[in-house]
Amino acid sequence: MAQKNTLLVGIGGTGCEVVRDLKKKLHVEWRARGAEDKQIPDMFEFKENIGVEHISRIATLSIDSHADDLAGQGKRSEWVSLGDDITLMGREQVLLKSASVMDTAQNLDLYSGVSPWLRREDEKKHLTNITVGLEPDCGCNQLRRLGRLALASGDNIDNIISGVANRLERLSGNGGEFVVDIHVAGSIATGTGGGTMLDIVAQLQSYLSNTSWRSNIYIHAFTTAADVGDKNTGRFYINQYAALKEYNAFNRSLYKPWDIRNPPQPKRLSIKPVDAGADDTNYYDLKQTYKSLFLVTDTTDRGTKASLPEQIDSTAELLFQLSVRQLGDLPNSIRQALSNEDNPETTDEGFTGTRSMKNGAYGVHRVSIPETKIRQRLSSSLGLQFSLQLLHNNWVKSFLDNPLAFNATAFVGDSIKVLDVSKNDLWLDKTVGNTKDDNEIDFASYQQDWRSTLEKIEQEAIAAKSYKEMQQWITVFNREADKHWNETFRPLGDNGGVERYFSHHGKNIEIDKRAARVKKHIEAIILNGLEDNLENYTVNNLPDIVDTLIKRIEEDAAGFTKKRSGYEKMADIAQNKRSAIHDEIRKIGKIAYAVSGGAIRLFSQYQAESVNYYANRTYERAAAYGSDFCMELLDNLRLLRKDVGQFKLNMVTLRDNLVTELMIEKEEKIGIEDWISWEEINDSIQQYFVTDKSLLEKNSTSIWEKLKELRGDKKTFQAYNHFMTIDDKTNVVRGVFPDTIRKESLQYSHVFHAAIVEKSPNFKPFFGRNIIKELYEEFHEVTPALEEIVRGWIKKSSPMVAFDSGQPRPNVPKPGPRKRRLLLIPACKDVPASFSEALQYCAIGMISNSDGEILVKVIPEERCPNEISAMTVAFFFPIRQAAVTSALKTHYDKAMLSNDGKFIFYQCHSESSQFSDLMLPSRAEELELQLPSVLVAAAMGFMQLPDDVDLPIYFGTRQDTFSPIDNRIDTGFKLTNANKDIVSRMTEQYAVDVSLELAILYSNYHEQFVRDSGSKTNELFNKVQIQTEDIVRAEANMSNYQKWIFLLAKRNEEDEKYGKFKAAIQDALNRVIPELKENL
Repeated sequence: MAQKNTLLVGIGGTGCEVVRDLKKKLHVEWRARGAEDKQIPDMFEFKENIGVEHISRIATLSIDSHADDLAGQGKRSEWVSLGDDITLMGREQVLLKSASVMDTAQNLDLYSGVSPWLRREDEKKHLTNITVGLEPDCGCNQLRRLGRLALASGDNIDNIISGVANRLERLSGNGGEFVVDIHVAGSIATGTGGGTMLDIVAQLQSYLSNTSWRSNIYIHAFTTAADVGDKNTGRFYINQYAALKEYNAFNRSLYKPWDIRNPPQPKRLSIKPVDAGADDTNYYDLKQTYKSLFLVTDTTDRGTKASLPEQIDSTAELLFQLSVRQLGDLPNSIRQALSNEDNPETTDEGFTGTRSMKNGAYGVHRVSIPETKIRQRLSSSLGLQFSLQLLHNNWVKSFLDNPLAFNATAFVGDSIKVLDVSKNDLWLDKTVGNTKDDNEIDFASYQQDWRSTLEKIEQEAIAAKSYKEMQQWITVFNREADKHWNETFRPLGDNGGVERYFSHHGKNIEIDKRAARVKKHIEAIILNGLEDNLENYTVNNLPDIVDTLIKRIEEDAAGFTKKRSGYEKMADIAQNKRSAIHDEIRKIGKIAYAVSGGAIRLFSQYQAESVNYYANRTYERAAAYGSDFCMELLDNLRLLRKDVGQFKLNMVTLRDNLVTELMIEKEEKIGIEDWISWEEINDSIQQYFVTDKSLLEKNSTSIWEKLKELRGDKKTFQAYNHFMTIDDKTNVVRGVFPDTIRKESLQYSHVFHAAIVEKSPNFKPFFGRNIIKELYEEFHEVTPALEEIVRGWIKKSSPMVAFDSGQPRPNVPKPGPRKRRLLLIPACKDVPASFSEALQYCAIGMISNSDGEILVKVIPEERCPNEISAMTVAFFFPIRQAAVTSALKTHYDKAMLSNDGKFIFYQCHSESSQFSDLMLPSRAEELELQLPSVLVAAAMGFMQLPDDVDLPIYFGTRQDTFSPIDNRIDTGFKLTNANKDIVSRMTEQYAVDVSLELAILYSNYHEQFVRDSGSKTNELFNKVQIQTEDIVRAEANMSNYQKWIFLLAKRNEEDEKYGKFKAAIQDALNRVIPELKENL
């Protein structure tokens, strides 16, 4: 078993976007291989058996100083893949907290990890100033020094190391191997990426050197000289050149970073020398720096432009190809090109120069039959059909985006009783229904209640037939009727009565409760109809249904208010009639009663008018209640209308989103090139999929089952709306509801596709196609047209760096940039072997020797039959050969002139400005760079003057005045009488003993000094055992030099040579001598 571990560390905004794009590619592959887990893993693992089982594990870590950028806020739409929202777990991210930066900046001397790299007072003051008013966790404002300070403050470094340790632990879990490739990506133009990446790499190497991990670190530095508009704050370009100088010096072991983890005493991280022999057993904090520095720029080596999103995608694609498609089984030639392993000369001047050639660039292009995108398009089509069924349920060969005719008034009229909002329901004349109290289910209507009750009282009264008893009929009747009014009407519990009944139901709390029940009942019925796809219960109709219902209840409420006084009047009329009948009954005598039967007739009329009297009085109170109840119910229904309206808006917007997803964009897309006829795919979807109603119904049922799980027991539209949000900026519906529709459609697309394949012999399956077979079916042989297509694929894999042909070539036997290409094509048993072989020969033959060799690798068909990938690696070149470098240096030099060479805005620390330049320096530039070291060597007594004139002057050492010169370095000039005369004149004129060595250097250095001797003089410090007293003497002499050069300049401050020597002496005191003290 072979295992490949890859860790991507994204730093700053750009680095975090590389993490995002890689995770999206990994997620698509993970899903394509059948993963159905809801939780997206924080470490992806892929396995394949290619003779030997290969396992590839990939993890990421995002680091940024801006909390919102780290979380992808504002760009969440770009973190969506296959409907899943890609989010970073806590262990996948580290926030560089800036809360402690101000404290660090204002107390630099207390921080041993910070103070050594800030030696000048103006630098310390500048750092303090840029931290005043700094908003916590909101970035580093393109200030590299601020980024480095943020990294060194608080627990930030410890948090990063802990984050890396966690990621490595995940990669090595379950018996995994302890070998890893670490890729560090970010922009070097910014405060965070530009200011922290190198130190993070150094700290990682320091950490890894004390673990059992075997690791290689690769740096992906996003670099540009293009106009970035308002993003250019004046530091954007200079930052990059300064950073590249530091990386170059770091890789050559010329720059040893300070340990910014604040050790007890200031300490540099020791680095194993690049020229260390096999017998070097010394301990080093860093066993290596990095394998390769990859430049990622906005121009390719064929002159085409690469946008930042394309650069980010290409970097993510490279890591995807290495870790997933190749599973670590990379051809040696490509692996060695990426790691710069097969180049004995590591600088542009052989093995011992100062400009590293461990630099590279790459380009990757993938051509694919995009099965995932096809499935996504299919699932979007199914999702759109589901949405149209919800909206209109209008089937004509497919669900149409066109509403059916609908009469909301008639529909509500037919449904009013089922909805429990008929007039009888509203004022409780009808007591049955789901929204009524259970203990009232047997109550008769108001009219029926009074009729049956009073008829019974009447019969009981007339049972007493004597004349005397007849005289009491009315009294008994009224007593029993009033009793029913006051005590027995619709009893609630032990007591009843009209007043008590309406008093109970008329309480605000009871009205509120009942209105809520009715609203819930109505909403449940509507929602059931929608979920069951019942006729007329469509999303498009829902607002009209509720609006019509509201209008009807408003009319009923107005009717109750109006009729209330009418019932009161009718009760009064009935009462008057009762009184008149009562008078008539009292006038009946004994004989008339016995003979005519008039009393019974009149008493029956009295009972009928009593029914009217009591019923109208009841209806008058019911109307008052009905009016109050309707008002509360209307408030509830208006809330329902709001929820229904929002649901419709969500669904209409979702429909629009799905339509947009299905539109093929005409412009060329970033990333993978599709090798498919989208017209064919769309036609097949329209012909076979959206026309199959039975399968669409199954998909709908499956989706509703999942959607119902979302709302649970809550049959409300608000429960669904809770899982949907319309993005104000993009007008896209986001949330679990639309995600569920997409996911279920995506899941069902497998079943749907299989069913169509089985029953439609003319249908060409979408999935399982081999791209080689597709090429064969289209071209039949390797034609010129196909050759041009393949050539285009290879060109699109051009490295993302343009090279400057005007730069001198490196002084090595086989100078770069060298190029190596890899073309990956799948095997295909369904095409003639001759076609596949011709395709390979075609690719090999179209690349000239000067444009780099190409390796064609055939991968097993079962591995990835639908893809062809091209990769080009440019390597073994100094950074100066990248065209972007010259442009950046122009900005850098202008900044140096305007800031008097201080660079406090752009450099991370004091020594940065003295690192070897990336460009081949002129003689004057090199002498300028070496002058501080030459002056210190002179001040230490290393400048050896001869006894007589016209003899050469050397730098070197003597054991005593009688010994020959050791470590002799030629200066290029001789001792002359003119030199001595200058010193004598100074002594006579100013009474000062000016150093003869200084006078010689001041007079001859720029014109006569040997160009290579400056670097050799600098190396002398490492060859000689320097003592503390040597440094003390040098500091004293340098202080005198500051005074004497003014005299040598004839006290002319405008003298150009005086300015150069003055700056060199300052640099010697601030940089060279402190470095010598460090090495004591």
